[in-house]
Order: sequence, then structure tokens, then C-alpha cells
Amino acid sequence: MRMPPDRLDSWKEIASYLNKTIRTVQRWEAERHLPVHRIPDANSSSRHKGTVYAIPAELDRWMHAEQENIQADEDDRVQPAAELSEVDTVASTESTDKGIEPTPVQVSLVDPGRRRKPRHVALIAVCAVIPIGALLIWTIFSSARNPLTSKVASAPPGVIAARVENGNQLVVYAADGKILWTREYPQKIGCGRLGGRKPQVTDLGDASAKAIFIGLANDARFSFQSPDKVICLDRAGSSLWEFIPGAKLTWDGFSFPEAFRLWDYTVGSLARGQKFFVVITNHEMYSPSQVAILDERGKLVGEYWHTGWIFEELLTDLDGDGNDEIILGGQNDLYTKPFLAVIKYNIPRSISPVPKGYAPDFPARKEIAYYLIPRTDAAEVLARKSRVYEIKRLDKDHITVAIQLPNSGLDVYERVYCLGLNFQTVRLDFPDEFQSLHLRLRQEKRLDHDLLEGDKKKLWQLERLWPPQTR
Repeated sequence: MRMPPDRLDSWKEIASYLNKTIRTVQRWEAERHLPVHRIPDANSSSRHKGTVYAIPAELDRWMHAEQENIQADEDDRVQPAAELSEVDTVASTESTDKGIEPTPVQVSLVDPGRRRKPRHVALIAVCAVIPIGALLIWTIFSSARNPLTSKVASAPPGVIAARVENGNQLVVYAADGKILWTREYPQKIGCGRLGGRKPQVTDLGDASAKAIFIGLANDARFSFQSPDKVICLDRAGSSLWEFIPGAKLTWDGFSFPEAFRLWDYTVGSLARGQKFFVVITNHEMYSPSQVAILDERGKLVGEYWHTGWIFEELLTDLDGDGNDEIILGGQNDLYTKPFLAVIKYNIPRSISPVPKGYAPDFPARKEIAYYLIPRTDAAEVLARKSRVYEIKRLDKDHITVAIQLPNSGLDVYERVYCLGLNFQTVRLDFPDEFQSLHLRLRQEKRLDHDLLEGDKKKLWQLERLWPPQTR
């Protein structure tokens, strides 16, 4: 058996290997990301000039993933690569490698020396085509009924990791460490959160159905022409769905512009092995924040709105039922205090605690729990809004919550709570940087006392707004 070459070093060799025309493989490279590599010309700054080459194994995986699209391609019915003359093929290849559009080669499809086939042969061919066509129609019908599984099933296996390069280029790796494919986007891959959220490679309830979950955000500020969004890709790089967050809101008599920025996104798990996706967005200028919860097909299954920015979330199973709950933290603008909220993944459209009539389009609250965290004297003196900035699951019985105090451009970690799963305080610590800030305010006579145990006692207990406290 003849072994395939290790590398194909021209458009001619690539087209011959795929049994397609040179123009077809060039179009696939431009429109469908056929894995063709380039060795740049040292005398040119254009990435489209230079020597081209391809790896047969990468082409095989790509062809397998694109099989349905290739069957619908009409170009190869007109001009098979095998019918190009040697002179015409070389001329076309050299023109493309120099960055010049190749001239179409005219090839006749009729061989004058070929005898017409007898009618009975044609009849046999028609009879053979009918069942194949029926099978193809059934396959297309099945794919239309279940597009997610049909796309993933035809994709190459082995996706284990994805990373971002140059801010907007997604690189996906196989189990052997080799690059499966890359994709470039017009927006930054990530979100507004400090450090950005990495691409999330997950399964969709089936270990063989890998998917990549990423966010696309604008670098500077909101753009209504190109809003922030999240997308889910199958392991071949095809888009399964996309979601643009935000909605029209009227709160307290004011209609907010639909200008929501992607802050964070992550993946949660359910007891049945399914996944759900959490997308957090904050308004560009005002206080509304949205938590959108999507199922594996991108359908909105839960929606929670908050009056004040959400800075942190933790997905963890608190009650042991196998389903992740969502713990949210940030600042509450109505109460001017840090907050913690606990919601289920399928929460009906709901809003954080607000006065009656504030948001008439929203039904009653549906949180599992909602807590306000007391303000420190330093936050009161500086007229700053403290906020929950970090939530971690410490062990099976405890979580930690870090509070941050914005202070003239220098954010200070104010305190760290250790809480039980019932959100009762087990321990409260003040980091050194906050103790130094408190001392400076004391020396400036803006505070009249040192940081004492009495302060810790005042800040110890979280205020539970929901469910209401029983006396």
C-alpha cells in the first residue's frame, strides 16, 4: 500500500491529494478555513504571500468534518483536478503563490473518443441512485431534527484544550497536543472581568460531544453595531449557537438603553450529566446587571436581574442534589452595601430586592437566599461602595467571601469572611492593607477609633433579606 506523504508543498499537491481543483481548495482555505499553512516571503509583509504547504492528516480531519458541505459543492462537478494539464496546473499554482489571482483553465467535459454507454447501464445507475438519494434525504431530515448532535458527531474527536492568542485568535488542541484548528474573530475573546475568562471546553452531556464556549467583547466600550455576545462551537469549529445579552428595561420610571457589557461567563453541571451556561453582563453606564442561564442549545432557561453590578459568581452544589447552585456577589446600589445572592439554574425571570412598584414588569423574587453585608466605618467615611469581589468553595462545609473597597483608584481588600453553607459567619479577618488604611484615616482624624474587636462584632452577622428572618 502506498503511504501518504508527510507534507504537501504546493497548491497542486494539495488539490491532487484531495482530488479537487486548485481553485476549489483555494476557496475552501479562504472561506472554510481549510488547514493550509504558509511560509512567509521574507520580502513581503503580506501573510497571503509565500510558499504554501499542508499536512495530510489535518486535511483528512477537515474533510471528515466538512463532508456534508463538500457534497453540496458544485465547483468540483465542472473541473476535476485530475483533468488539468501539467502546464496549466503549474502556471495556476505559481500565480497564486505570488499573490496573483489565477486564470481559470477551460477543460472540456466530453471525451470525443468515449463511446456512449448503453441504455441498460444508465437504467442500472438510476436504480442505484434512488436508494442512495433516499438515504441522503433521511440523513438531512434527521440532522434538521437534531442539528446539535449531527454536527458534533461528524467532527474530529480529541479536543482537550483551547487558548487565545493575540487577543482574538482561538486555537484548539487535540489530545496529542497538536493544533486541530484556529479561528480569528473581529472582537476580543474574553470578557470585562480582570484577566478575562478563558475558553471553556466542556461536554454536552456526552463525553464524545465536546464543545467550546467563548465570549466575544469589545475592547473599549459598548458598540450597538457589534454588541458583546457568547457563542458555543462544536469541536470542528462550527457555531452551534450564539447569545447576545441584555434587554429593554424600565425601572423606577426610567427606560435604560440596551448597552450591556459582557463581564463573565462559565459552565455549570446538573445531576443528569447535562451542562448549563451562565452569562453575566453589567450595564455600560447604569446599575442593571443580568444573569442569563442557557441550556446546551443556547435556550434561555433562567434569568435574574440585579440593581447594582455583579462582580463575582461561584457555581457549586450547596445542597448535595447534584445540581450546581449559583452564588452571586457584588454591590447593591439601592442599599449601598455588598451582597450575596443564591439562585437556581432555572430561576424564573426575577429581580433582586426592590421597593414595591420599582420594577412592575418583574414578578416576585425567586432567589434561594439574599444577604446584605454590613459596611465598614472606612467605607462610610470615604463614601465608597464596598463590593464582593471573590467567592471560593473552601471545602465541603465552607466558602470564603472577600470584600473589596475602591479607594481613589487603589482597590483595597477590606475583609474576608469564612462562612458555613448556611451563610453563618465562622471567621472574619481584616487584611493588613485594610488595617493600614484604617490607621491612616485615624491619623487624619477622619475616624475617631482604632480597628478593634468591636468593629468585627458589628460586621460579623450578614443581614438576610430573603427568605425573611423569623423572630
